[in-house]
This record gives sequence, structure tokens and C-alpha cells, in this order.
Amino acid sequence: MARRLLGFAWVTAACTAGMLLSPELLAQEAPKEVEPAGDARADAPAPDVDAQPKKKKKKKKKKSDEQPATQSTEQPAAEPPDQPSAPSSKGTVSAEPAGPRARPQKNRFGKLEVFGRVAVRAELERHERAVLDPDDELTLGRVDSLDLLVSEARLGVDYRAPAKWLSAEIEIDAADGLELLDAWAMAKSENFSTRAGKSKMPFSAIEMESSFTLPMARRGLVQDILVDELEVAGRRPGVTFGARYGKSVHPSLVLGVFQGSVLVKEERDDRDVEPFSERALDAQSLVARAEARVWDVELGVNYEHRVGTDHVLEPSHYWTFGVDAGLDTELDGYGVRAWAEVMDGASWFEHRLKPIDAFDAVFVTTRFITAFRFGGMRREELYVEPYAMMAVLDPDIDVSSDIVVEEAVGVNVGLWKRVRVGLEAEYQKAEPNFPERYFLGENGDRKALVLDAQIAF
Repeated sequence: MARRLLGFAWVTAACTAGMLLSPELLAQEAPKEVEPAGDARADAPAPDVDAQPKKKKKKKKKKSDEQPATQSTEQPAAEPPDQPSAPSSKGTVSAEPAGPRARPQKNRFGKLEVFGRVAVRAELERHERAVLDPDDELTLGRVDSLDLLVSEARLGVDYRAPAKWLSAEIEIDAADGLELLDAWAMAKSENFSTRAGKSKMPFSAIEMESSFTLPMARRGLVQDILVDELEVAGRRPGVTFGARYGKSVHPSLVLGVFQGSVLVKEERDDRDVEPFSERALDAQSLVARAEARVWDVELGVNYEHRVGTDHVLEPSHYWTFGVDAGLDTELDGYGVRAWAEVMDGASWFEHRLKPIDAFDAVFVTTRFITAFRFGGMRREELYVEPYAMMAVLDPDIDVSSDIVVEEAVGVNVGLWKRVRVGLEAEYQKAEPNFPERYFLGENGDRKALVLDAQIAF
């Protein structure tokens, strides 16, 4: 019996061991046994067992954290609209619309800039005029006057198109009625330019310079005679074509065609001219100007085949030639500016006692302006600038004792290129044979003291 019981126990133990070691049961029971083993290892305090898994997990965690962050920055939808992203090199949609395309939308119609200038003047003047008998030119008297006036009230708009090569400008003056000064559009590249509209003709450096840039309170009598009477330069409707080359000397050439004027009324004290209309090609003035820059000196050569109005509705062309130079530099902390020009040309203005011939009169004029500035090395910096100007005009080289001389000295104080107040003394003297048709009948000899204030914005 004992032997049978021992054999049965051995068989039972063998069957039980076989069932426990079966692969299927081991496969089913393995997860239950691995998880506790893993948790036990993770919670185990042994340093040599716990260090390696933690380091591996941290590395894997860094990789998993960096990858989503990189993906999120590349998603355009996740970016705020006000923060432009880097432009795509492929030029596709992606992140580019939120950045580079958002900026031009603010100026997609271009940029407008408003500018202007206001000038007021007090003028104490002494001149000679006919006082007893206006019909007797020999009856002269001295007149002292004090005039207060707004000499300039300009307002303009400068337009810059989204395309950098296109711009336009319009400017009016309301000081004496409403006058259109400039109205033009220009296409400009690095070396070429074209401008169409009403603007200054490219002739004479002094005439082309802004009256606010020039130091004098006004351009003077000789300037008025050249522009208003002889119809040299000035503002007219026209078209110009320009070319510039080089980076050191900057040689340039400008060619222009401008509408001429016609005399509509001529009286002893007044000459009224208007632009030609409905005329053939002989109603235009042709202009050419060449420039070159050496150091801080601008050199220019001018030619104008201009329309002149000797008789009412009968225009003719007259030649005009000029050379000029301009200097604007700084020496040892001081500013030095200067303009000089010589001009001659044909004219229809002659003395009434001159014998009649088949030749036009030839006029010659020279002008010189210089200014020395203390301060004003930067815009809106306080400055003081004394200056002097001298101009001489000979209306007819064949006639003696017919020269007019004009001089001016003064000083300006203000903020450079922003506001200035100036005091100027003026003197002009005309010799006896100066043609009467040049003047407005009264201001051949004149002395004046001018207080001038100007502000630009």
C-alpha cells in the first residue's frame, strides 16, 4: 500500500510539473509575470540598475519634444498674423503670405508726402519814378515805401509709386492768386529718366535751385528780367529725357522740349504772355544741359533754342548759351556754398534810339553768390550764414552805358533746412541807355532793406 501511494504521488507531481512548464501556459502567464518584474525593476533603489533606463528615457523624451516643436514652427496656421515668417525659397504659398506679402499691402497704392513753404516779408524801399507827369520820363521823384506781404505760400504733394522707378509731384502757390508751379510724373532708373508735365527747364543752376536753398530773400532783378522779359528758362509744360553714367564724376545729359509763350499784351508797365496753343512744331523751345561733378563742385553747360515774343502773336526763336558752377561743401566744421554763372544769347530788346539793322541784340549776364555758414551741419541744427550776391546784365553789347548792376548782402539765422529769418540790404543801378522795355516803368534805381522769414515743412 505504501509503495502504491508513493507511485501515485510521483505521477501526480510529474503531471503537475508538466502542466506548469507547458509553452502555452507560459505564454499566457508571461505578461502577468513580466509587468511585476518591470515595475519592480523601475521601483528598485539599486543605482546601477536604475541609471541606464532613466538616461535612455530622457534622450527619447528630448527627441519626442523637439520633433513636435519643429513641426509647429513650420505650420503657417499656427503663426500669429502680425509676425511674418521667413520667405520660402520655392516661392510657393506655405508661410510666405503672412510675411513679405503683408508689408506691401500697407503701401500697395504708393506713398504720399505733403510738403510746403511759407515766406513773409517786410520791405523798406526807396526808388525813383515819375511823380509829377507820368507821360514825361524826365520828371522823376524819390519814393519811400514800406510793404508787408506774404511772398510765398506753397503746398505740394510728392507721390512715390509701389514701383520704385515711378514718381510724381504737384505744387501750387497761393500767395498771389492760385498758381500751378509744378505738375509732373517721372520714370527713373539708375541711368535713365523721363519726366513729363510742368516743371523748371534744365537751364541755369541758379534758376533750377530752390528759392529756399538759395540764401537770398529773393532771386533779384536780373533773374526777373531773364525769366519774365527775355523768357529764358522758367517753368513750362514739356518733356525731358536724361541719362547719367559713372559713380565718381557723374556725367549727365538732359534734353528737353518745352512749350513756348506768346505775347498777348504789351504796355509800358506790363507784358503779358501765355503758353502757345494750336500751333505747329515752331512753338516749342529746345533745351540741353550737360553736367559733371568734381569733388563737391557741380559743373554745367546749357543751351536753349528758345521761343521769344517780340510782337503780339509773332514768335521767333533765339539762341541762348550758358556755363555755371555750384559748390556745396564743409571745411573744418564750416559750410561753404557758392554759385557762379555766365550767360549770353540773342534778344529782341533794343534801345529805341539804336539804328535799325537785320541783327538781333546780344545780351551778356553774369551772377555770383557766396555764403559761409556757422553751424547747420545737420538738418534742423542752429546756424548763422552771412552771404553776398552780385549780378551784372548788359542787354546789348553794341550799345554803351546800358548795364544794370545788382548787389545784395545779408545774414540768415535759423534751423538748417527748416526755418530761417534773414535781413538783407539790396542795391541796383541802371545806366542811362538801359532799354526802357525791360522795366515796369519805375524801378531802374532802387535801394531796399528786406526782413524775410521762411519756414519749410
